[in-house]
Amino acid sequence: GEGGRVPVATLCTFQRTRHLLQLAGHAVVLNPNRPAAESADRVPAALARAVGEALRGAAASLAVAEDGLSVWRREPVPSEEEMQRLVAARSLHAAPFPYDAKMEDLQDFFSQHGEVKSVRMLRHKSKDFRGEVFVEFASPEEAAAVKGLQLEHAGAQLRLVAKADYVPPEPKARKEVPAPPAA
Repeated sequence: GEGGRVPVATLCTFQRTRHLLQLAGHAVVLNPNRPAAESADRVPAALARAVGEALRGAAASLAVAEDGLSVWRREPVPSEEEMQRLVAARSLHAAPFPYDAKMEDLQDFFSQHGEVKSVRMLRHKSKDFRGEVFVEFASPEEAAAVKGLQLEHAGAQLRLVAKADYVPPEPKARKEVPAPPAA
């Protein structure tokens, strides 16, 4: 949008917002066979204004126009490189975990020690869990505090390494099988 502003009516066409509005008894009807955002003109101004007012108090990262009909980010979105750096600063690599560990169990385990934003289970090419995770915490300070703990899971002492310091192991070299003797 203009100057980074997005009309609230456009937000009302997004699938998740439409679903929430439907739960509240409001239907947003889309133009058939057109991208959803092209249906913003079908959103009543009073509904868009009500959503804008709800965002005004709920979304600290968004600024809402005085008339409640458009929003914009208070802070610009960091570059991809900066975002990766920020995520790495608040993330840890942790291992070993049982190969049959479940995502929910791992999230619950780490949530006992800090606010967890995400857990990413590392997998082999076969898609099998390889017993290692990256855990993203809410802040670099939380990640550092957890890194300083002596954590044990399923009887195994965990190795905790800052994601920025993690070096993946070298792939194991294949054993050479001698050629069968010539007949």
